[in-house]
Amino acid sequence: MSTSNINLNELYFEYKVLPRIVGEPTFNHLHEILKQLKANTCAVPCTLGGGANGYLGMLVTPLKYATIAPGTPFVAPQMPGALLINPTDTQYQIAITKTLYDTALREHQTYILMQRALISLIQKCIDPKYTNAVRNRTTGQLPADIRLIMTHLFTTYGKITEHELQEKYDETLKLTYDVSEPIDTIFNAVEDLCEVAELADSAYTPKQQVHIGYIIISKQRIFRADIRKWMRKSALDKTWTNFVDHFRTAHQELRDTDATVDELGYHSANAIVEQIVERLREEEENNDVSLPPQQHIMEPPPQHQPTQPVAIPQANAVVNPNMAMLEQMMTNMTTMVDNMQNNNAYQGRGYGRGRGRGRNQFGRGRGRGRGRYQQRQRTSGGQYCHTHGNCAHTSAECETRGPEHNPDATFANRLGGSNNGCFWEE
Repeated sequence: MSTSNINLNELYFEYKVLPRIVGEPTFNHLHEILKQLKANTCAVPCTLGGGANGYLGMLVTPLKYATIAPGTPFVAPQMPGALLINPTDTQYQIAITKTLYDTALREHQTYILMQRALISLIQKCIDPKYTNAVRNRTTGQLPADIRLIMTHLFTTYGKITEHELQEKYDETLKLTYDVSEPIDTIFNAVEDLCEVAELADSAYTPKQQVHIGYIIISKQRIFRADIRKWMRKSALDKTWTNFVDHFRTAHQELRDTDATVDELGYHSANAIVEQIVERLREEEENNDVSLPPQQHIMEPPPQHQPTQPVAIPQANAVVNPNMAMLEQMMTNMTTMVDNMQNNNAYQGRGYGRGRGRGRNQFGRGRGRGRGRYQQRQRTSGGQYCHTHGNCAHTSAECETRGPEHNPDATFANRLGGSNNGCFWEE
């Protein structure tokens, strides 16, 4: 059955018209077009590459597709050629051969139609002079592979400098996230960064992609228990797909319980100290997990990140991270209680009023006074990192170290490190 009369654009495409680019295309223009083209390819059903991602495999590289659908590579269907029937085949065998041939032919025709539909959208949104370089001078046609056209456009007009890529990287790591918002905000930001790096020919490895997501998630203290569960997973399970599923489930559980600090019974500083310390002690007893520091060292960064020699601490020099966190939490929370008590001791108001009356005089007086004393207190922290300050990992465990990173820095002795999230007593 022929599929030449099927209009894939009208039937399936989410973006039936791409935004018109006036003049020479830029990286931002091309990146937006690429995202819309990918949405269109995913919208068309097919059985290739596992069948769950449509025709996405015709736009992304095989390596990228492997991270989306592990173990099910996207293989473009080839033209089956002429139908050949073995004269000795039975009627049943001939019917099976015809069915298989029709299926292969239909898959190939649909694949070609998809290519042409996407190329048609490109021709309508970009001036032809920017694609003429890849046009066949004999046939007058553009290549039948949309990936070749997009590669040409990005290579020629959509280059991104190392400095711009570094800015994008820094911007992503500084992402502020509110847990009341969809957690996919984080995942989309990380995937956009990785896509930009790939287009800039400085692709991140799958492991680095997970590390970037981890750095952002670790800033959200409400996910600390889920972060510890993630760290206990084996290296083979720490894929980007599993990372997304793990924290998407954690976020949904928080939304389902709708638990707040007050609802958990943390009505006073003393209650906070008792409940948090007790919880940490229980987890320390039940989950005595101490990973060697070598498992936390991040792979060498892409070309745009300056590489510096990293000192790897010895395994026997690292104390159990949960115990260190427990001790630090106890110290910080105790300090907070002391400061609050001091504030109450130095804070008050007084009023005075008096009246006196005599035979030859009348006197009246009134006085009011108020005094207030405040002391800044250190917030309850997790662990200290020389590069990132108050965060979810120690200086020795840091996976994205700065140029002058010192793995020996702690809360007690920061060694000139970051003050981010560290509010000390004054």
